Amino acid sequence: MKKNSLFIALFFGVFAFAQETEKPVDTVKVYEMPDQKAEFPGGIQGFRNAFTGNFDTGKIKGRGRFTTHIRFTIEPDGTISNITATGDNKSLNKEAAETMERIKKYLWKPAKIDGISVKSHFNLPITMNFE
Repeated sequence: MKKNSLFIALFFGVFAFAQETEKPVDTVKVYEMPDQKAEFPGGIQGFRNAFTGNFDTGKIKGRGRFTTHIRFTIEPDGTISNITATGDNKSLNKEAAETMERIKKYLWKPAKIDGISVKSHFNLPITMNFE
């Protein structure tokens, strides 16, 4: 009986004190789907206002409807880097990237995983009509 009691105590004691080892958050990796997404001051509407307020439509060559896809990295400190803009109209791509450079002064609330600030990507498609 003493052996059974000792075995049961040891068996349950191992489970009571065992800890799950969590995988540490990689602060170098750029996350596409963090637990908490990065946010611009004032939210998406604040971002739209800052973007349109700094965008110079006079620099766009051509007429018609054009789309560019802006992509950048939001760093754990809230700054942005690695800005790219791709689409059919080179002048729109250039102005979109330059506009992002002009609004870099605003710090984002960074993305988080398990409460830790991490790098994340932000993608924004923009479609505009030019006559």
